[in-house]
Amino acid sequence: MKKWIIILILMVVMSFCVSAAICENRLTVGSSCTILTPPIACSTNYSIFNQTNLVENGEMVLINSSIYSFNFSQNQGDYVIILCDNTSREIRVTSEDQDMSSLSITIFIMGLVIGLYYLAFKIVFSENEILQWSIKNSIIIIATFLLTLSTSMIATIADTAGIALTSEIFRFMWIINWACYIFMVFVFIKFLLKLIKLMHKNAKEKRGLHHEE
Repeated sequence: MKKWIIILILMVVMSFCVSAAICENRLTVGSSCTILTPPIACSTNYSIFNQTNLVENGEMVLINSSIYSFNFSQNQGDYVIILCDNTSREIRVTSEDQDMSSLSITIFIMGLVIGLYYLAFKIVFSENEILQWSIKNSIIIIATFLLTLSTSMIATIADTAGIALTSEIFRFMWIINWACYIFMVFVFIKFLLKLIKLMHKNAKEKRGLHHEE
């Protein structure tokens, strides 16, 4: 069982690493980036709008043939960039505090998950075998459920950081979540079977004591 838990945790971490290789769609306040256009055959003007107004008009710099670039740097908010051929792109500028708070929550939950798994496998809660088994498996199920929440939070962090979330990444995270759900069902069924076995064993021991009397 320990191997399966380690595999689940590694898969969650891998999902963040995979997403980290994708281009940004968001920035933090105070940062800037260079935007490259697709090939265009119109004028070199671009416009940047926020949710209410036009905030910038400018000219792009020719990079090669019909590909242009320009610098993007704005205050916190949601922006739409429109090129001369009416193609557009959205960029969200967020504060660093928002990014750090999401990351802090995810790190806390991952630490809690690891701590719960440690408790489940290393700590003896009761000398009563049935009670010990019940507490241990309950903790494992709770920790695995929290692990599914971590995958969702990792997606949120990646989106906030400007990392594009492709269908492949969402599919990978869907597989992780279902692996966690199946693992929880497996642990619950195993717990029920063990509980029945222990209750049957205790019943036999009690009958044996009655015979001796």
